[in-house]
Amino acid sequence: MNLSNLQDPQLSLEPENLLRRIANIIRRSLEIEEILSATAAEVRRFLATDRVKIYKFHPDGSGQVIAESIRDRILPSLLGLNFPADDIPLSSRQLFIEARVRSIVDVNSRQLGQSLLRDPETGKLVRDDIRYRSVDACHVEYLTAMGVKSSLALPIFHRDQLWGLLVSHHAQPRSFLEPELQVVQMVVDQLSVAIAQSILLASAREQAQREITINRVAPRIDSLSGLDLQGALEEIVPSLAGSGGRLYINSLANTGEFPITNSQLPITNPQDVEIYTCGPQPVMPEQAKFNLIEQYSVWQEHFKPGGEQAWAISDLYRVPSLRTLQPAFRATQIRGILIVPLWHSQQLLGYLSVFRDEIETETLWAGQFDPDGRQVQPRLSFEVWRESQKGQAREWTEAEIELAVSLARCLTNAIQQYIKHQQLKALNANLEEKVQASAAKLQLAVEQQQIFYGVVAKIRESLDLDTIFTTTAREIRCCLNADRVGIFRFDPSSNFTRGEFIAESVLPTWPGILGERIRDRFLGEQAIGYQKGQIQVNKGVSEYPAKYQIAAQIIVPLFKGYELWGLLCIHQCSSTREWQANEVQFAAKMALALGVAVGQAELLEVSQQQAIALQQAAEQQWALLEVVAKIRESLDLEKVFEISTQEVCKSLQADRVAVYRFNSNWGGEFVAEYVAPGWVKLVGENIKTIVEDTYLQETAGGRYRHNETHWVDDIYQANLSECHIAILEQFQAKAYAIAPIKVGQQLWGLLAAYQNSVPRHWEPEQIKFITQMGSQLGVAIKQSELLAQTRQQTTDLRRATERQRVLFEVVAKIRETLDLNAIFKATAKEVRRSLNADRVAMFQFDPNSGYDTGVFVSEDVLPEFSSALEAPVYDHCFGEQYAIHYHQGRVQAVSDIYTAGLQDCHRDVLAQFQIRANLVVPLMKGGDLWGLLCIHQCAFPRNWETEEIQFVKQIALQLGVALQQAELLALSQQQAEQISQTLRDLQDTQTQLIQTEKMSSLGQLVAGIAHEINNPVNFIYGNIAYVREYAESLLNLLELYQQHYPNPALEIQDLADAIDVKFIAEDLPKLLSSMKMGTERIRQLVLSLRNFSRLDEADMKPVNIHEGLESTLLILQPRLKAKPDSPNIEIVKEYGELPQVECYAGQLNQVFMNVLNNAIDALEQSAVNQEITDTPTIRIQTFVFEESAVICISDNGSGMPEAVKARIFDPFFTTKPVGKGTGLGLSISYQIVVNKHCGVFKCTSEPGKGTQFWIEIPIKAN
Repeated sequence: MNLSNLQDPQLSLEPENLLRRIANIIRRSLEIEEILSATAAEVRRFLATDRVKIYKFHPDGSGQVIAESIRDRILPSLLGLNFPADDIPLSSRQLFIEARVRSIVDVNSRQLGQSLLRDPETGKLVRDDIRYRSVDACHVEYLTAMGVKSSLALPIFHRDQLWGLLVSHHAQPRSFLEPELQVVQMVVDQLSVAIAQSILLASAREQAQREITINRVAPRIDSLSGLDLQGALEEIVPSLAGSGGRLYINSLANTGEFPITNSQLPITNPQDVEIYTCGPQPVMPEQAKFNLIEQYSVWQEHFKPGGEQAWAISDLYRVPSLRTLQPAFRATQIRGILIVPLWHSQQLLGYLSVFRDEIETETLWAGQFDPDGRQVQPRLSFEVWRESQKGQAREWTEAEIELAVSLARCLTNAIQQYIKHQQLKALNANLEEKVQASAAKLQLAVEQQQIFYGVVAKIRESLDLDTIFTTTAREIRCCLNADRVGIFRFDPSSNFTRGEFIAESVLPTWPGILGERIRDRFLGEQAIGYQKGQIQVNKGVSEYPAKYQIAAQIIVPLFKGYELWGLLCIHQCSSTREWQANEVQFAAKMALALGVAVGQAELLEVSQQQAIALQQAAEQQWALLEVVAKIRESLDLEKVFEISTQEVCKSLQADRVAVYRFNSNWGGEFVAEYVAPGWVKLVGENIKTIVEDTYLQETAGGRYRHNETHWVDDIYQANLSECHIAILEQFQAKAYAIAPIKVGQQLWGLLAAYQNSVPRHWEPEQIKFITQMGSQLGVAIKQSELLAQTRQQTTDLRRATERQRVLFEVVAKIRETLDLNAIFKATAKEVRRSLNADRVAMFQFDPNSGYDTGVFVSEDVLPEFSSALEAPVYDHCFGEQYAIHYHQGRVQAVSDIYTAGLQDCHRDVLAQFQIRANLVVPLMKGGDLWGLLCIHQCAFPRNWETEEIQFVKQIALQLGVALQQAELLALSQQQAEQISQTLRDLQDTQTQLIQTEKMSSLGQLVAGIAHEINNPVNFIYGNIAYVREYAESLLNLLELYQQHYPNPALEIQDLADAIDVKFIAEDLPKLLSSMKMGTERIRQLVLSLRNFSRLDEADMKPVNIHEGLESTLLILQPRLKAKPDSPNIEIVKEYGELPQVECYAGQLNQVFMNVLNNAIDALEQSAVNQEITDTPTIRIQTFVFEESAVICISDNGSGMPEAVKARIFDPFFTTKPVGKGTGLGLSISYQIVVNKHCGVFKCTSEPGKGTQFWIEIPIKAN
């Protein structure tokens, strides 16, 4: 509700104060008359009208003015007047109920305005404007006669029933605005809550009054020495608002005598009945068949065992079955009769009858007669109503009937107890020997009575059923000296075939039955008798299970009202038992008391539930008022959404409440939520939940456009589409209620409440509450938009100031430094921030491209968009069509590249950088077009303002000055750099020449040594085979000689022993084999030296990379072996399938030698420093990667920090001690791999994780 629409600015806060005052009145007072009177006065002051009255409907459609407030007696009072039903006809009352219509009448214009809150056909909540039509002429005449020129009427409801009307009358013409209707409607809603609370309070007071009445009657019939039934009757009649009554007692049911009072009427057979009367009585005609009305068959036929507990007759002349008795009442004013039978088990003891006279219409008047002519019409209506009440009696209420039944039960129990007492006295008079037994029985009866009243007192003190059941069971068992007493409750859904013992008292010697569940078809058959009040008494039991050990039992039904609730079970387990009548009666009485306790507990539970429902409705109204107040305190939408979702979630006790905002295509996203712990979040940091609902998109908001609130109790039972259910399952929802949020007439979004844990039934008050919250949020959004417009104007002024500041800072930056990159970077950052753009970039044309190509040389861009820095751009459209215009100073401002009519080629270039809108200004260096200053909006289209374009042009002009200054500086710096570079190149060339010469000399030396060693080794290797052959021949000859001449000469024998011929024969072949292996090893070493030097392969040729690696490893073999200060270094080879690679083999071997030497140095140093615990290992991997051969050489040494790794390829850089290295190995290796072979040479290393060198050589030379 927008309270700002009220005419008087001074009253802008009056509605809020009005609602607060009325809420305080409801909170402070429990009297509905006081609340209604105060509310009428407050509403009259708010509307500034002459009269506000509150009209309450009677059940027959008539009604009465029960509260009124009049200003300065401008109009006469209607307070207390009753009006007939046709003053407000049934059709009007039906419209109030179905549409919740608010009615406005303008007498002068004869127009009737109606504002509907519900659709009369569908019953759904709507918000309808005031619609006018012609008013009935009779209505105009009625109001004119009353002096009323304008009126307003709003219906008041209690639990969806039309309770009454709030009516405002004004003696002058007056129009009522929609905001005023909404305020008064909120007042009416609060009145509904107050009325519900007052009805609940009245119910509690009626219950208390019934208890007082019962307590007042009980002492008169609670004495065993005599029953004051006359006094009890005289107490009962006024408590039931009766004019008279009678008590009919059938004494044939007993053997005692009743006291006779002087009020007893003459009867034909005094020995049969006793009659007690109070007030006017019917008189039977002389020709009547019977003298007593209770003797007629209508009484006997109407009241039967198990039948009605009471017969309430509002008008005895309208009951056909009473026609024979109507003459007896002709001489009286009696119209209504309430008859209650006095049943005890199956025995009818008599009747309690209460009479009620017809309404005395002559006393029906309202206030002092007012001669004001404007009172004539209301008085005529009142007279019509009074005439309609002639011959009518007030209806008997349910509370009165219930009280009468309760009092009848007290009378029945007292009479029955008195009968037993009288029977006991009669027996004692004849039998002296039975005095003690009779006294014992009397004492038992007294104890039972005391126990009974003790239990009743406990029931009144406490409604805790468990405590009542446990205490009562123990009292009954002790009183009857039974072995076990249990209370059995039927399962309500079992049709009396199963149940459970919920309380017991049992002697320790017998098994307990607490919690024992019984399921028996026979139990259901017996329930028919129990429902009629039959008591089962067994002196010997055999059909029950042996585990219960029941020898005798009494089973008494327990009733909750008229419904069979359970059983009171009294067990004798030790032996069979003859149950006495007084014991059975005592058990029945205790069962009756327990039934009352069960009924009262249920009543309390229902009352508590109603109180909770009313409290929740009140809390929701308070929550709405508090949220409205907080919305007015803050116009920050995020704060408003946060407060609203939290309050609605708490008030509805939902799992999630969220605000959903539509976008232009009727899709949308969640912008705020309050969610209970444990459920997935839809809104939050880095959380963005977008929902594309095809139904909402196709229908442009669907039902919500028409201000409908939609709710579903269970999404799986509501016939929703599968895609709709899938969307809801993403939110973990099982039930939801959604209300529209409208800003003016435009559907802005939705307010949604979700129940995730279980399905849920949404109450009408909850739907109304969330609908009201949706309306309030719409108002808050509208107010926020108005505030945003004001703030925008302030922002524009601040932006202009900010742009001047940025321009001055750019000029200052240009003066401070001639570093173009720094100028561009600072300028881009400041301009982007000032214009709130997504990207600001400086684009430079390629001078030789004819303005077709270029690159972004500097930018400042938001993180969520891709960078355009260094991105090459080719756009032939620009060079052909746009460049000449930018030469002339053209500025391009495009709000949306897709609607600006750009060439396809130009638009495609812009789209690749996510550009949606752009502002482009030329950057001129002197008279040349150097580049462009580009302002990009990527997230959405943007209309560029004139002030923004001028600002960017000024920035571009200053950047042009900076370009000219930077060009002069760059020219000077370039010349200095050329001189410096020439010096560095000369130094590098000298270093490489020296190293190349060293390696060439080393290669020649190695090749010469290999050649000199190779000749004698080849000679030795070639003759070893002949030596082996000759030696074998000589040894065979010696063996043959020893066979033929076993006894040689002594001299030969001595020499043979001296030289150990046998040992020579065995060792000589082994010696020759060793020599052969040695020569082969020397040949391999020579071959490796030749392969390493490759002097014969100085040109680029296809070679086997693995041979070069093996040659290098062979040369380095001595360094790999263990030493005193370092362990053996393990070589792991993981060679892949490599083709022949075109390369400079000798230079590549030099690279392998440098890398492997460094790896060995690193492992040895790590071992010395004890930085590794594993075996020192060098791993060599080879494989093909794309069109190159890759050699990866890695170690598990200590690695190197980033600072060292960044300089390892620099000339003369080394980390080794002085004299251990030159710092040229890796630098030269880098030149060989990258410059000579166009390959890749890189290093990967981390401290503690070793080092890897990646060598990548193209398989085919470029």
